[in-house]
Amino acid sequence: MPPKIGTLQIYVAEGRNLPNRDFFGKQDPFLEFTLGNISKRTRVDKKGGCNPKWKEDVFLDVPQGVQNLAMKCCDRDVSSNDDIGSSSIDLFRIFEEEEVHSWYKMQRKGKFAGEIYLEFTYTPTVSNPLRRHA
Repeated sequence: MPPKIGTLQIYVAEGRNLPNRDFFGKQDPFLEFTLGNISKRTRVDKKGGCNPKWKEDVFLDVPQGVQNLAMKCCDRDVSSNDDIGSSSIDLFRIFEEEEVHSWYKMQRKGKFAGEIYLEFTYTPTVSNPLRRHA
């Protein structure tokens, strides 16, 4: 395992315009974040439908050499989880600025699959050479 270079806090606020993958009723979406070989999930927003709200923090240790965060949104079902959409987020700007808030678009099979609003806070374990100084 590469050494840890910092901690990434992700405030997962909400989603909008997610396609409905449930045939009956509203879908129950959750997000899974993968950084290197570590994955963390949000809670399931029961009946969150196409515009879920999570309003929770996810914390990930950032290993050296990892530059992309994988985000996957799924609908929680009894038998299996249905894929709603996914995105790969380049962390360079987040490492550089240390605080970034934005909507992140997802895709599924090359098509738009909604957006997720995330607030990132990166805390380096050592002095951050990428940090811009005013």
